[in-house]
Amino acid sequence: MPKNSDQFPWKVAGLLYFAAWAPAVLFLQAYFWDDWMIYFSMSASERRTYWLGEGFPPYVHAVIEFLLRNNPIAFHLLSLAIYFAVGVLIFHILKRLQIWSPSVNQRITLFSLVLPINSARAAMIILPYSISVLLFFVAWLMLLSKRKITVAASFIVFFFSFYTTSVIPFFTLPILGFVFLEWNRQKRFTKMVWIKASMILFAPAYYLIVSRLIWKPSTNRTDYFTPQLNGLIRAALLVLASFVIGLFIIRKAMKKHLPFESALLVSLGMIAISFGSVAYFAAGRLVDLSEWLQFLVPRSSSWDSRSQLLHGLGISLVLVGLVGEINSYAKKLSYRALMSFCILLNFTFMTGYYVDYLKQESILHSFSAANLEDNSVLMIRDNTDQFSARGRNLRSYEWEGMILKATGKKVKAVDEAFVFCSSDSAVPNVLVEMNPGRGRLATLVKRDAGILVSYTQINPC
Repeated sequence: MPKNSDQFPWKVAGLLYFAAWAPAVLFLQAYFWDDWMIYFSMSASERRTYWLGEGFPPYVHAVIEFLLRNNPIAFHLLSLAIYFAVGVLIFHILKRLQIWSPSVNQRITLFSLVLPINSARAAMIILPYSISVLLFFVAWLMLLSKRKITVAASFIVFFFSFYTTSVIPFFTLPILGFVFLEWNRQKRFTKMVWIKASMILFAPAYYLIVSRLIWKPSTNRTDYFTPQLNGLIRAALLVLASFVIGLFIIRKAMKKHLPFESALLVSLGMIAISFGSVAYFAAGRLVDLSEWLQFLVPRSSSWDSRSQLLHGLGISLVLVGLVGEINSYAKKLSYRALMSFCILLNFTFMTGYYVDYLKQESILHSFSAANLEDNSVLMIRDNTDQFSARGRNLRSYEWEGMILKATGKKVKAVDEAFVFCSSDSAVPNVLVEMNPGRGRLATLVKRDAGILVSYTQINPC
């Protein structure tokens, strides 16, 4: 650990962060997932209409588009900077709360920087969510300021962060932190503290009312923003379980059965994870705990890992609590091994996205050399799943975006599994089959996937 442990460990944090995310700088020009449809294929007016229908405040994407010009390099670099900045903010929030020692705060921060979660942030489409998280932690730090004007200004920043609705339940944590800090300063709960906390508590309600009146989502997106009864029950049970287990652990610690610091870290970590998951459980995006574990598997989860957007702080608290105080060689070894495992897993995820990018580049080269007709309907048979990041399946609009980039033509593409012979379906007349030309290791060494692409005239119906 750095000598001055009361300061943010810039050198160590920078080194570990780069080690975990280094492959990301190799695919700065990449498009993934909805990026092809929204940031490449759509016109500016089409994007404005799309965002309005999604229920997102249009100013968010208007500012991003104005500043970044839909440049994938700018998107990816900003994403990398944002999550490092979030780590810095977490450190200063913990420092201001004064719950744990500076060395513990550092370990929590370092884990938050290298955790192998939310790998979906490799896509440009996740950047607005990432900015929301950044604004949220900026506002949280402002809320803990001793200056009243800064505390008042934090409400404005919180308001702008709420456009990603998953941060709204997570808002409980800043409120609890605010109440704790006020109690720590005055050593008692005054009436004014509860009044302030109550006023802050209603901030998300103000936002939801305003946003839904002004930026009402389209009919087909209303369900996305509407909590389901079963989901609300699951979310409530999750939060209740985290509190019950947390209180049980703390009670054990108070009886000297467990180290109190570790018990507090694990308990608050579980509570933070539960509040970071409430929105996804309530909306039915998460069903059980097994889905969380699935997102940590290198060849699994596709883009659903975006539900881990707010899990970094909670998981870091739990990990530091489980390792405990670094007071022996075994503890030091455990800490380093766990940190190394997180970095290695994250490096694996990012390498997978780089291979995915190389696959796309190889296919783009083939598309540019193919003589595709404007009225062609392509049936895609992709036998190169081993080159796709996180085991994802490429959607039809991704193929269409790649064809548009390679040829300048808007050609219809349909996955082989979704070809139907009906009057209202597009019937393909060209089979595009893709096979691996070399293995993953050779692809990384040569920086070329060498995908073999063939084109065959067909009439499947």
